Amino acid sequence: MDIDLQNIDYNRCDGKSHQCYLERRTEDGEQQRFQRTFVEGDYLYEMLIKKDGDYVLVKSERHKAQLPLDKKGRFCFTCYSDEAKRFVELLNDFKAIQKKYQRNKAPSAKLKKLDDFRISKTGILIHEECFVPGRFQFDVEEAVVNTLIKTMSGLIELEDKYVERFPTRSTVTREDFGTSQVLQSHVPKLVNTLDPVNWQPSDVFRHVSYKVEDMSLQFYPDDNPGVSGTDPCMEIFKVGLDRCEFVSRIAPSRPKIFCQPDEWSANAHKIHNHLDGHFAYTSTPQKPVSFVKVGLDERIKIYNGPGITFMPERTRDFSSERFQSTLTHELFHNMGYEEDSRDYNYYYYTCQAALHWDTHGEKLSDTVSLKAAARDCTGLFRGYGSAGLAVNIQSVITHLK
Repeated sequence: MDIDLQNIDYNRCDGKSHQCYLERRTEDGEQQRFQRTFVEGDYLYEMLIKKDGDYVLVKSERHKAQLPLDKKGRFCFTCYSDEAKRFVELLNDFKAIQKKYQRNKAPSAKLKKLDDFRISKTGILIHEECFVPGRFQFDVEEAVVNTLIKTMSGLIELEDKYVERFPTRSTVTREDFGTSQVLQSHVPKLVNTLDPVNWQPSDVFRHVSYKVEDMSLQFYPDDNPGVSGTDPCMEIFKVGLDRCEFVSRIAPSRPKIFCQPDEWSANAHKIHNHLDGHFAYTSTPQKPVSFVKVGLDERIKIYNGPGITFMPERTRDFSSERFQSTLTHELFHNMGYEEDSRDYNYYYYTCQAALHWDTHGEKLSDTVSLKAAARDCTGLFRGYGSAGLAVNIQSVITHLK
């Protein structure tokens, strides 16, 4: 019997049901039943025909389930990979921190210090300038913890809610959907960024290239002259400045947050990033722009990326929720999703919108739906709408940028 049992429009099938089925009557009056049962990591597809009041099996197929499911056939995030398991472990650690902070006021004041940074309980380094009175109207450490929980919990929810549910219209097949990028890309990249085991100190300067001009650092794109892989302070010493430190004891892969750019730092990013109108600027693994600061001891200090700098003139009046939304966006850049690259599905915008819909949804909902933002964040339904996305990406950018 030439029927593809996998492409039947099953009822009550949402990726979680142990068994679901479809019953239909053919033109010649024959009563058919198609059912799908989850069995030990596989899907068992069966076709039965009703004869003399009972259903008789006429065809069956067994195929490996394409989704990570537990023993009862329910969606299982941690069943997917070692990265997913570590992702959940980190998330639970952050939730435990959050729970303690809910009982204690001003957690930022109790953080340990490293160089000119306070060490977040998440391991992220937050520069002392972020804690200057009046810089923000909320506790920065608490906001950082909340950001990671909201981002990571939200990705799990998107994977659970949107990825495993496929349309029942026969005109749309499974192939119309892309492969979920939550488990294949976002999770491994976040684990790589946030897991302390990846933060190994290095004395290698990782900026693409640089040189000193007129007693200020000038940075250039990869194809222009410069020096890379050596101590950048050697160039500063050549122009008579003797108070400089390349802070190699801070791991080049450890995320850092700054809140007050100075001219030394801005010179680097003006060339590699367009700063006008942005809430923050950041670095990516592909373009490891360094962060240059005049330290608390008046020495010039140079740090390897990744890092995020919040622009004070645009973020001073931020609410905690808007700070968290922007931090999520910038973390996606730290993870490796480059600005203005169609290759990355604008994840830094689409995921920001989907994960922080409670902050932006009221204004976005006129032109963008949460469902569309979620589909684009997960990398599904590609090829629809402007720029190959389900959302109107320009509307998202206009509001979030």
